[in-house]
Amino acid sequence: MKFKFIIVTVSALFGLLSCNSLTTKSDIEHKQTIVCGQIINQTSETSKVITIIECDPLDENDRYAVRLDSTGRFRAEFNMLWGHSFTINYDKNFINAYAEVGDSIYVEIDAVKFHEKNPEAIRFGGKNSEKNREFNQICTDMMCKIDYRSFTDFTLPLNDFMVIFEKEVKKINDSISIYCDKNNMSIWTQNMMKDMLLYSLSNYALDYKGQSEKDESGFYTQPIFDIYNNDKFSNMMFQYHLTAYFYRQILSDTLMISYIKSKDVIQAEKYGLKKIMAMPKCLSRDVMLFRLYSKLHVEKDNIKENIFYNKGVYNKVLTLYKQTQSDELPQITSGKGAFFITKKGEIENIADFSIEKLIREKYKGKVIYIDIWAVWCGSCRAEMAPARELHKLFHDEDVAFVNICMSSKQEAWISMIKNGEIEGDNYYFDDDLSAEASASMLSGGYPTYILIDKTSKIRNKKAPRPSALSEIGDEIEKLLSEK
Repeated sequence: MKFKFIIVTVSALFGLLSCNSLTTKSDIEHKQTIVCGQIINQTSETSKVITIIECDPLDENDRYAVRLDSTGRFRAEFNMLWGHSFTINYDKNFINAYAEVGDSIYVEIDAVKFHEKNPEAIRFGGKNSEKNREFNQICTDMMCKIDYRSFTDFTLPLNDFMVIFEKEVKKINDSISIYCDKNNMSIWTQNMMKDMLLYSLSNYALDYKGQSEKDESGFYTQPIFDIYNNDKFSNMMFQYHLTAYFYRQILSDTLMISYIKSKDVIQAEKYGLKKIMAMPKCLSRDVMLFRLYSKLHVEKDNIKENIFYNKGVYNKVLTLYKQTQSDELPQITSGKGAFFITKKGEIENIADFSIEKLIREKYKGKVIYIDIWAVWCGSCRAEMAPARELHKLFHDEDVAFVNICMSSKQEAWISMIKNGEIEGDNYYFDDDLSAEASASMLSGGYPTYILIDKTSKIRNKKAPRPSALSEIGDEIEKLLSEK
């Protein structure tokens, strides 16, 4: 699945004092990055939730949905291991920003102007306000410079494919240089945008297969991507390139697949480490190690600190073995943001909606398989046919299939259900409720599947997809057999 690039709008603000007043000694000691601000000129129709997406390659739960207070103010804080770009989502649009470790960033958004995509809608404060102003402007104006029509054949030999790829990159970079000279923008902004478009272009080329497996995996380590350069992590798009390389090089390997299927963790770790340790000691290798240990459940004492470049990443790996999955349902409520489609195809607005009440009362005593999806998500829609087979498998059992559509247009949701594309009990969350729910329910993005037992306890926040019919079937059977 291709990673969706986020286009943004950002400017500068004189409200630095407002943000600094919210920064405490404790915040600095813990090196927390703070994003705070205010939405002005709100109306009854404007969004009441803002989401900060940290874009942390070491944390799938890096979304912070904040409901605005009565004056439109918001605040979120998180820990960063290094400075990098991140995004802010408001009113179906994204703002791209950059922060160093421990920064305080203030953002003021004019809700009306923002909805109209007025470039004066946003003002930034903080020591990186000028960087963010430029970053916004160039992202808004230059993202369209990628010409994807250059790529028509993803089976070319690697050398031939890279000639085409690098020609497009040069054309993009020349345009960026001219743009920055014309608008008197910094070298930092110029380099950030060049990397932004480089890794966005590589994202588009994820379908590349070449003439062999060597071609396919070799694409990701081409010199142009400079994957062993720690500075590349300042750009959030780089992690997607590295993630794709990890899946191609490690998880898609035939031997690794066989070890994982047979649950031979020891051999899987040895084999994965052998491949990863061939890389030089750097942040990229650290992130690959983190992803390996996230996938496997090995003895914590076997993980050696000296193989890591960054001690913070090593500590993150150790936390994987301290974390216990919460079995409590998330506290998601809404006065009017949830909808249900009846068997007759009628849309009902659920007053005073509560996900906990829904699970504990409507589906009491049942095993529940929740599918969190979006209309625009190709992977979500690809799972709908296998989902029908799963439904048939447990047709006469105490299993409830609950589908929650989020971050989508309601009309498209209704159309898909009426066309018979998706079965089960279907719910829809409006944009504000989607923003809040995604922060606490999504595990790595759409689609997410959650398995709940007969006592209304969450048993698996990352349940197998319907296409893994045997695997998810076994998990459901196990929960059904429990007293």
